[in-house]
Amino acid sequence: NSNFEKNFAESTGDNAKGGAIFNKGTLKIIADNEESSIFDGNYITINKDSANEETIDNAIHNEGTLELNTKNNGSIIFNDKITSGTDGVINITSDDNSGSVTFNEDVEAYEINLSGTLNIGSTNYANDIIINGTLNNSGHLNLHNSNDISNSFYNTTTINGKYYASGN
Repeated sequence: NSNFEKNFAESTGDNAKGGAIFNKGTLKIIADNEESSIFDGNYITINKDSANEETIDNAIHNEGTLELNTKNNGSIIFNDKITSGTDGVINITSDDNSGSVTFNEDVEAYEINLSGTLNIGSTNYANDIIINGTLNNSGHLNLHNSNDISNSFYNTTTINGKYYASGN
């Protein structure tokens, strides 16, 4: 298990992507043995050294397939954004139905396939999940700090499966 903290990408233009990771293929992140993999404090800076310089938190820019797998009560926690190209896919799985993935910040994807446990907004972070295609849920989707799934998901064409919401 690895933590990704305080990584960055910079550009004098507007093409910096993936503060910690820029993925164009298939990337597997596995959390195992009651350990956590945490993404926190990663960012991109665009238009560096200009009047339009802007810093944006960003853990991963995904233009391929991001596979997030937990087992033996492992956890993967994103306190930074995940951005996506037009066809970025996120697969969330658990080998033994233990562990979880937590999105505490905004996430963009074309498709999210969930067969593990996904927690959304389990801290005081504000987050939006932008799916420009389908959320396929055969696992456990837990919405925290939200009473309505429409407050968490934008542009989603189809939401398949159950979800559980808890308010503040």
